[in-house]
Amino acid sequence: MKPYIRVPEGTYALVQHQGQDVDYVKPDGSTTPVWPPGMHFASLFTQVSQLVTKQYIVFDTPVKGCKTADDVTVGIDMCLILRIMGDESKGEDSELVRRFVYELGPNGLEIQLRAAQDEAVRALARSVEHTEVYQLRDGTMREKFKTGALNFRTNRLHVDEFNFPTADEETKEEGGDSKDRKVLYCVTEDIKRSLNEQFNTYGVQITSVAITNVTLPKEFQTQMENRTTHLSAIKEQKMKQLSDMQMLQYKEEIDTTKLKRRMMFMDGGANRQSQIQKTSVICNNRDVEATLKIAEIEAETVRISIEINAHCEAEIQVINAEKAALQMKLNAITDEIHGSAEAKASEIIARAEGAAAAKMEKCRKFMLEMKELDMIGSLAKNKNTVISGDTTNSLLSEVLVADRQRNVMLNVDKLRSNQTEDGVVV
Repeated sequence: MKPYIRVPEGTYALVQHQGQDVDYVKPDGSTTPVWPPGMHFASLFTQVSQLVTKQYIVFDTPVKGCKTADDVTVGIDMCLILRIMGDESKGEDSELVRRFVYELGPNGLEIQLRAAQDEAVRALARSVEHTEVYQLRDGTMREKFKTGALNFRTNRLHVDEFNFPTADEETKEEGGDSKDRKVLYCVTEDIKRSLNEQFNTYGVQITSVAITNVTLPKEFQTQMENRTTHLSAIKEQKMKQLSDMQMLQYKEEIDTTKLKRRMMFMDGGANRQSQIQKTSVICNNRDVEATLKIAEIEAETVRISIEINAHCEAEIQVINAEKAALQMKLNAITDEIHGSAEAKASEIIARAEGAAAAKMEKCRKFMLEMKELDMIGSLAKNKNTVISGDTTNSLLSEVLVADRQRNVMLNVDKLRSNQTEDGVVV
């Protein structure tokens, strides 16, 4: 006794507390009779009462002594694959697990499933003859049988096993009414649907039904083998006869073709030489015509080339002359624009100087005085300066002084001219 219970993976678990079923409470408050896998804390009196597997179960049951429509005893082995419903992740009701456990159970499932399977197999065997029973092995067969037991939709086509239809007849049958076409009927799906209708209410789902084996009595097997062998031999003989007839026809066609070719070769031998001579003359004439045509084409090519070159040179000269004239015109226009621009610039400068003359008068006067002071300072620093202290008229002193003043004035005039060029009027 432990204070917890453990639910293994892959099973539906039903839990009881002191013999009474206990539902599992989910985090959202809802309840379910199936407990999820894992460890759950519980009292000492709580235990897992039933575990039902979630896996698929294979149920194989051989059914012996089945009577066919012609009262032949056969054995049919059927295999079922089933599962217990109740997985909420697949949208199933978890109450089906509890219903399966308490209303059906494993023993009841085996008994009822075996009985239902036996009933379905015997009914299926009773609806066919022993010659058709092997068609049940793949579970998919023609919907109609000779017995008429399952012929509740359309009539079955009668096939003559000894006389094969021709290609035209097969094409006609394929293009005929759709009601006469072969329709497949899956007997295993019909059985599965019938079993699910019976067991789904108890939480059992049949997922697959397969007929694994069909056995006939030994004498009937030998009879069917002999019949099949006889039919195969007849088919082989007919195919061999057809092949021999085709080979004879092919041989006759080959001999006829060879004879026609030989006659054509003999008839063509007499006319071959004359045809060769005619062909040679035609080829020579074609060569001469081709040579003349090539010479004409070459002469025409030379003439066209000369004309094109002359025309191109004339156009080049005209373009060069037009280019030179256009260049001269552009130069004249450029010179005119430059002259006009210089005149306008001089006019603008003159107007600016005239407008600023009155305003700059004091500035120029100050600058002139500063220049005179600089000139006097330069005279003072010059060692070659001659200063006469006699106020009488002396020709030599006047000449020296005049010469010095002239040099100074020349320097002043030069300075003024430089300032004028810089845009300042002194």
